[in-house]
Amino acid sequence: MSAGSIQPLMQELNGVYTDPTRVLQDASKLLHSEQGSELIPKILPVAERKGHVNEYHKRALCFTGCIPIVYQGGRYQIPIQLFLVPSYPSSPPICYVRALDTMVLKENHKHVGADGMIYMPYLHQWNNQCNLVDLVLNMIYIFGSDPPVFSKATTTYRAVTM
Repeated sequence: MSAGSIQPLMQELNGVYTDPTRVLQDASKLLHSEQGSELIPKILPVAERKGHVNEYHKRALCFTGCIPIVYQGGRYQIPIQLFLVPSYPSSPPICYVRALDTMVLKENHKHVGADGMIYMPYLHQWNNQCNLVDLVLNMIYIFGSDPPVFSKATTTYRAVTM
């Protein structure tokens, strides 16, 4: 995926982002990285939490796909979605683990809520120097020690291979 393939999406999202140049730059770096090579950029609706109120945006850039992890010596794929809110990069992306039909989210995961929303220190400490590649690297590290999804097909919990 190249900056050229993101460009039409950014043109369609004209006026949504306060810093479209930075969005394009970070998106291109993510898609060119080894960690982000399986992610696909799309335009999807997103709800952004503003205090106690959800602010709904009709359109936002979203990266959907899988990130690779290694858990107990095995290679696995974790399905995620990263939504870039209109105030990105001043505000962090809204991130989810999206369990496939064959998966179940791990209950009481330290970094993933029951709805799949990802909560991790990198997101809570987000600032303008943070970026999408480092965000995904943090997810890979955290999920490699504690996978957020497991296969429904087994009676014991095992990370899902894809």
